[in-house]
Amino acid sequence: MKLGLATRFFLVLLAATALVACGMFVIMQWSIDRGFLRYVNTLELERLERLGGVLEDRYAAAGGWDFLRDEPLALPRLLVQSLPPGEPRPEHLDRLERRLERRQGRREQAPPPGMSHLFELRVQLLDSERRHLGGSRAPLPAEALTALRVQGETVGYLGLVPQKNLADVRQLRFLKEQKLALALVAGLTLVVSALLALPLARRLVRPLRDLAAASRRLASGAYGERVPVTTRDELGQLAGDFNLLALTLQQNENARRQWIADISHELRTPLSVLRGEIEALQDGVRPLTGAALASLHTESLRLARLVDDLYQLSLSDLGALQYRKEALDP
Repeated sequence: MKLGLATRFFLVLLAATALVACGMFVIMQWSIDRGFLRYVNTLELERLERLGGVLEDRYAAAGGWDFLRDEPLALPRLLVQSLPPGEPRPEHLDRLERRLERRQGRREQAPPPGMSHLFELRVQLLDSERRHLGGSRAPLPAEALTALRVQGETVGYLGLVPQKNLADVRQLRFLKEQKLALALVAGLTLVVSALLALPLARRLVRPLRDLAAASRRLASGAYGERVPVTTRDELGQLAGDFNLLALTLQQNENARRQWIADISHELRTPLSVLRGEIEALQDGVRPLTGAALASLHTESLRLARLVDDLYQLSLSDLGALQYRKEALDP
């Protein structure tokens, strides 16, 4: 199937817009994923700072960390119990409390299945000698640990294993909604681009179509055909060149007609003389003498010279004129 120029322009514009829209969608999707993950980690660090204050108060009240040493999962329970009054209680804390109650008395260190991404299970608590007291056992760099101080003395360190991927249902739902909105924007961009690209492609092709129609009329002999020059770009230059071509053809046609008229006039004179003399001889007005024959011969030679000149001009127009070069004054 042969595609027209307007269709090809439309497809090229649409493909370019689709490529840009898809690229922006991928980049924005990656940016939202990474940016939202950084935002969540920042919020968790703020929550970790509040938790540090709670642990410092509990340490001061208990006089040490003994209340944590006997139960590996005591720290998550403390996190559940230490929510400030008035703060909305997350739904997962109820499930975590129930699982911890079922595990009470068992010395299991692994977090409940399917809940390892929870903030409460990624917290890590170390004593002043950096020995593990509770929470996650994942290795953390020293700069990721926050010192816990009671009366100016460092009594422990608190850290948090950062999230590398989002796993919370609410967070994933939020990301899904954002990506859906982004996809709708990208789709709307493609639709708007298609609606704009179609008339733009037709507008770009219209001067070419007008020029093609004018070329067909020019080929049929309408040398007075002209196209308007409305722009200063390549299309405008092409229209100007077409008008110059049409003007040149028109001038050549006028010159050809004038040349034919001149030839007819030049040939008419010797032919009329030759005809008159022959008719005079036929009618007996003039006797058939040597002078009469010489006159006829002279007129025929004149006519032959005119025909030869026309032949040489035709050869010149065809580019087939032969030259004989001779040296002068060697």
